[in-house]
Amino acid sequence: MRRYICLSSILFAVFPAAASACAVFIEPAARIEQGLASGTIQAVAAVQIIDARHIREPEGDTHPWIATAKITEILQGSGLPESIQFERGWGSAACEWNLPSLPEKGDRWVLYFWKDRLGRFRPWLELTAAEARAFDPGFLTR
Repeated sequence: MRRYICLSSILFAVFPAAASACAVFIEPAARIEQGLASGTIQAVAAVQIIDARHIREPEGDTHPWIATAKITEILQGSGLPESIQFERGWGSAACEWNLPSLPEKGDRWVLYFWKDRLGRFRPWLELTAAEARAFDPGFLTR
């Protein structure tokens, strides 16, 4: 047992990326399909970025940011707030698709929402409008 712990410690020290790497990466198209089929996705909305800023210094492949966006169109569901905040840029360890750079004011994104146990909408998947068109076969028909 001691050898295993010692070996594990050495491996994580020598290969830190492996220790924090995403265990299972699911492409956005598959995530959307699974989210809709399971009922996880409760709403979909087109949003426009109002403001975005980094929330931490870059480290490895991470440079996290937070964006505030105005919902411009509800594509599926109802009861969404007028604006929403979401974070990205946490890197491959967070299984993030495309590691997007800080968005600019006016950029258009599509957010897929789930509901928490209190019934509040929470962003589940965030894609640029171009990514949503590419990965969501139902995007244009919502």
